[in-house]
Amino acid sequence: MDKLSEGLEWWGYRHINGSFHVKRYFFDPGDLDEAMESPFVKAVTTPFPATSRSEAIRIVTQRLG
Repeated sequence: MDKLSEGLEWWGYRHINGSFHVKRYFFDPGDLDEAMESPFVKAVTTPFPATSRSEAIRIVTQRLG
């Protein structure tokens, strides 16, 4: 793990069309609230650590798949 990826947090959601999406979490719970209220979002996962976007996608897919 390099210095840039240390401490990265992500959150993600499953779209109603079945696709998974991840976003960097910058400690703003408003992003999560907005996603939870969206009619296009089926499920949202809370923030979690991951060292890369690909790892974050894997985690979201496991949690929400």
